[in-house]
Amino acid sequence: MQIEDLKVGDELRSGGLRDNTAELEADERLASVHRNLKIALTYMSQGLALYDANGMLILANRRLCEMFGAPCEQVHIGMSIAEAPGKDSRGRAGWADGPDL
Repeated sequence: MQIEDLKVGDELRSGGLRDNTAELEADERLASVHRNLKIALTYMSQGLALYDANGMLILANRRLCEMFGAPCEQVHIGMSIAEAPGKDSRGRAGWADGPDL
């Protein structure tokens, strides 16, 4: 096999060829899921904060910031609930108890 015969999905590894088509397809599916999640988070009317088992933020959307009057620049992955910026309508800090809508 000459270099010109290589196709997308074939990869040169240690002097041999390995078909990585399945890996590329999995990457494409993951990218598609990521795009769809980003679209959903951007256009949903609800605020969303997702925390891991250790209480650290792993996902949030802009609407969450708007609901609590918090600058989105202050919201970052890895922050704890206690570090959440903004205030609810009663002046309580953070969003641990949720907003009063």
